Amino acid sequence: QTDLISSVDETIWEIRNISRDLYPSQLEKYGLIAAVDALIDRVTENSDIFISHDLEALGENLQDETKINFYRIIQECITNSLKYSEATALRISTQVMNGAIILTIQDNGKGFDKSVLSAEMNQYAGILNMEERVKSLLGKFELETSPGNGTKYAFTIPAKTKL
Repeated sequence: QTDLISSVDETIWEIRNISRDLYPSQLEKYGLIAAVDALIDRVTENSDIFISHDLEALGENLQDETKINFYRIIQECITNSLKYSEATALRISTQVMNGAIILTIQDNGKGFDKSVLSAEMNQYAGILNMEERVKSLLGKFELETSPGNGTKYAFTIPAKTKL
């Protein structure tokens, strides 16, 4: 019976983590910048990567859909850097230009050959997910990488604000 209780406890813990990740409570309670700060804090506590950031352009008056997509894009880029790049540092920066927010995320990792993306897309599902998120926001996504030269993600997304 203790195995069953342990299994149920573990399942409950996993469900809580999944539901928290679907719409992070920090995002709703404290806003996008605080939620990203909390994400970065969790990552740096549990890894050896150094993350610097300038998130001032992520205004809190963005629509909820835009906020969650920005959060998920940042989360996916961090995850990719941790899983694949062997990076020791990551830089997240934002700026506003011509009514759009430009989000740039760059690591100093090993990079990769972009020509393998279409051939092995199932291994690059995170990049595909980011592209879909950016398309849903009517934005633009650019990826710069090559073996030995790190990876740079650049997202230009219209700053849809609350009415």
